[in-house]
Amino acid sequence: MRGRKKELLEKVVAYRFQPIKDELFDLLQEYEEICKREKDEDGLACVYFYRGEAFFRLGKYDPCITYLNCSLMHRKKEENSYLEAAAYNVLGLMFSLLGYEVVALEHYLQSLDSAEKYGLYNQKAITYINMGWLYRDLDDLVQSLKYYDLALEELKRSDSDNYYNIEILCHAYRGQIFCNLEQYEKALECGCIIERLRKKNSILFYDVSVENLYVRLYDYLGEKEKVNENLYALIEQAKNGIDFLEFCEFYIDVCNYALSKGMRTEARILLNCLHANIDATELIYIKLKVQSLEVVYQNRYSHYENYLNACREYMVMQEKYEYYIKKTKLTGMQNIQNLRKTQKEKEKYEEISRRDKMTGLLNKVTLEESIRTYLEKNKEYDRCPALILIDLDHFKNVNDTLGHLTGDQLICDVADKIKTMFPYSEMVGRVGGDEFVVFFSEAYTKEDSIARADELRRELNKLTYCDENCMVTASMGIAFLVEAIDRYETLFSIADDALYEAKHAGRNQIVIGN
Repeated sequence: MRGRKKELLEKVVAYRFQPIKDELFDLLQEYEEICKREKDEDGLACVYFYRGEAFFRLGKYDPCITYLNCSLMHRKKEENSYLEAAAYNVLGLMFSLLGYEVVALEHYLQSLDSAEKYGLYNQKAITYINMGWLYRDLDDLVQSLKYYDLALEELKRSDSDNYYNIEILCHAYRGQIFCNLEQYEKALECGCIIERLRKKNSILFYDVSVENLYVRLYDYLGEKEKVNENLYALIEQAKNGIDFLEFCEFYIDVCNYALSKGMRTEARILLNCLHANIDATELIYIKLKVQSLEVVYQNRYSHYENYLNACREYMVMQEKYEYYIKKTKLTGMQNIQNLRKTQKEKEKYEEISRRDKMTGLLNKVTLEESIRTYLEKNKEYDRCPALILIDLDHFKNVNDTLGHLTGDQLICDVADKIKTMFPYSEMVGRVGGDEFVVFFSEAYTKEDSIARADELRRELNKLTYCDENCMVTASMGIAFLVEAIDRYETLFSIADDALYEAKHAGRNQIVIGN
């Protein structure tokens, strides 16, 4: 089994630098099942980290944040100290891409603390680089350079031979800042350093940042042929989409450059690549940046109607951004220590990541992990823990006939009713479109649990929709925790079978699972 775990982990790690495929999640699922059987908490921490990192690369912020926080929760041994620092760093990246600068910075600070504690100088350098990018995005270029310099200092402390790519990345970023400051001689020095480093160790993952810098340098030197060569190298990488999300800011930069130089064809290709790679993500903040470039392009090269359509699309995105993600402004960033005051805000967003966005109940991942943790820690019970699986009757008909807005409102009304009924329960969640779970630990006897479930069913019957002409009904399956059951999956399966019986028997009733 240990040999298989090692093999699985090696394959998972290899996927960090490859396009995301379903096979990665299959590997992680198998690894997770082994770890659960062995009660290997640190193994689970690995699973959740790599799963969260994969969702980051896919631009799926909700599962990314959820799994990375799960990884932090499960890590036990100092041998996995890298996971702690890396998880905080990726969380910082994700919050940065979401536009939550303060929260991003606080996660970076947590990453630095962990990396310093365990002597992870390469990871500390990477985090400093990301902090530099954050300040660059805020147009504080001087502060950005300070963090790149700090990153280089950390690399000097490293006894690892595998840091050349990080150093190349850092100098590529520094060079771009110098270009923005029109300090081209210093930017050229960065280019020379990169070439020396490339001779020592072939560049593996950061071609995008280097090509982006070279476009700017060759433009300054007036070497148009080499400008085009590097620009089209970037375009070809953009078409491939490999590691696109991680480097999307570079592609935005080079697209902006192409627009500023009147390179219509190149700008159009880059815009198409940007749209194609980010449309499937949930990163409205990044989409706004891309759409602003689309507005510039349409204004400059297209018909007025196309320009208006681009403006309208930008305004729609802006409204979405303001609704889902309120812009956090950074003040007093020069003093890093002062930002420790943002801990409460960080905790707030960590709590959000555990919750279903629509209802505020625990999301599926967090609920499952909470119940699993309870089952692992509690083997003897004074009373009888129970899992109640709740499913709304004929909910699909509501969506199909009355629309998804009505359906969403109904889901929220049901969730509010459940929260009112069980205000102190920490194990109440939404696990599907119209499926909810309530887990009673040891508060009730079997009779009490059944009675409370039936009370909830009757309270739901009081809810109405469609001008109060339609009554809400729900079917429920109950599974009780006995000595023979020690896994969440078994408990849920029993409740699910009971729920099926309730549906088959006519709905709006409760069935006790066996």
